Amino acid sequence: LPVRGSMRIDDGERRASVAPGMGVMLSPGARFAIAYPQHLHRILMRVSAEALARHYALMTGSAPAAPLRFAPVIRDGAPFVALKRQL
Repeated sequence: LPVRGSMRIDDGERRASVAPGMGVMLSPGARFAIAYPQHLHRILMRVSAEALARHYALMTGSAPAAPLRFAPVIRDGAPFVALKRQL
């Protein structure tokens, strides 16, 4: 989560610039490259895929049908605002 400055992420299929108000969420096992300047201020968080799958099952009443996969770049919008509130 960039706080000040921006970074670039490349997941092999797409390349994106990520700035404050945006975030990056990578799927387990995903291949990626991140380039960022030395002066980038960011928050880094690691979340257990197993914990997310358990939480999904608790919320929906069933386990995910397939491994969880995420779009790597999260733009500022309602779901991301809700996530940031939890941080």
